[in-house]
Amino acid sequence: DGFANENIGTSITTSSIADNNWHHYAFRFKSTGSNVVTDLFVDGEHNHRIQTGTTINYVSGALISTIGALAHAPSASSGTPVASRGWAKLSGSVDEFRYWKTFRSSKKIQRCWFDQVGGGTNTDTSNTNLGVYYKFNEGITGDTNADSTVLDYSGRISNGSWTGYDSDYSRNV
Repeated sequence: DGFANENIGTSITTSSIADNNWHHYAFRFKSTGSNVVTDLFVDGEHNHRIQTGTTINYVSGALISTIGALAHAPSASSGTPVASRGWAKLSGSVDEFRYWKTFRSSKKIQRCWFDQVGGGTNTDTSNTNLGVYYKFNEGITGDTNADSTVLDYSGRISNGSWTGYDSDYSRNV
């Protein structure tokens, strides 16, 4: 279900991404009819919308996911060696990652793109739809075991594990 290998974004070039400035990229996905509508926002401004793929049904239970790397081998993978979790890592920097459990309005994306958001809990109605909120710039302790854990600030304690963490290169405050 869903889609793969789709291009999204207008006027996005290598030089607009690698311009030595931080940028905020927000993607929002919504199953509608028999497709998925996907929007891209760059620095708070709506950039592009596509409608493609097939509807994604309700997902329940525990999820295994990655940010900036493969979670498992691509379905079309037949070469050797077989790709596995952690392969094809992002070459870049990530300041923070937010996963919302609901479709965010354009107004909310445009209003909050440059600010931190407060986490909540399932009983605190402040941002109960914030599923995961990872901040990658929250300091360095010098203890690899502690620093390779990515803390979840959503209030749900879904801490992440940094595959391939390197104390010399992975974090920079």
